[in-house]
Amino acid sequence: MTSATHKDTKKILQTLIFIFLFFEFLPVNATAQEQIWLGSGWETIYPLAGLHDRFESIQTSAFSIGWRRDDNSGVMLQYRFMDFNQVNRNKVPFDSLHMTLKNSSGGFLYQYEIFKPVSWFTVYIQAGITLNRWEFKRDAFYTVIQPDSIRTFAPVVVDLDKHKRTDWSWGGKSGIGFEFSPVRWLDMGWHGNAHLIAAELWPMLAINLENVSGLKMFEHQFYMRISYHW
Repeated sequence: MTSATHKDTKKILQTLIFIFLFFEFLPVNATAQEQIWLGSGWETIYPLAGLHDRFESIQTSAFSIGWRRDDNSGVMLQYRFMDFNQVNRNKVPFDSLHMTLKNSSGGFLYQYEIFKPVSWFTVYIQAGITLNRWEFKRDAFYTVIQPDSIRTFAPVVVDLDKHKRTDWSWGGKSGIGFEFSPVRWLDMGWHGNAHLIAAELWPMLAINLENVSGLKMFEHQFYMRISYHW
């Protein structure tokens, strides 16, 4: 990642740590066992709706740190870097038109156990907020569509200027997951989340793409956590 990306990541984590500490000082069950964990996972992200009209799904690594607040709940910070760089050619059938969406995304999540049939297996729900530093880029593009090539009756000129936009946006996510612990200090699991980022991508009406109002995606992750109890 570039130095600018590292600065963005630092700002994201600083903001989320303040939120994290605020929730940590809320009243909790004093009898709960103390636990802190570090985790990493492999995540697949599927763009939905208008975002899927532009990009294919991606895979990325994710990292988390958190701790248990009481017998049934915990809080955590998560971070992943998203790089949507594969254009959906079913919707954008021009091989020479290139665009990317890069996003440094940090999240603060609350996790609550809803079902624990045995001590080593847990089903939970989670929800939280995300802070995102995103950058959309599109190269300049020019082509002439000949009659009947894509349902046209006369030559159509498509001329798109180079476009770049960078911004900060809040988001929200929620989902469900499960986790099992083969040993006391190791947790392995899966979770899936619906994620909405309050950002907008401008339309490209010359190639029949409407604006994207809200970046919608579904994320699922397989992860491992190393925990410490006291």
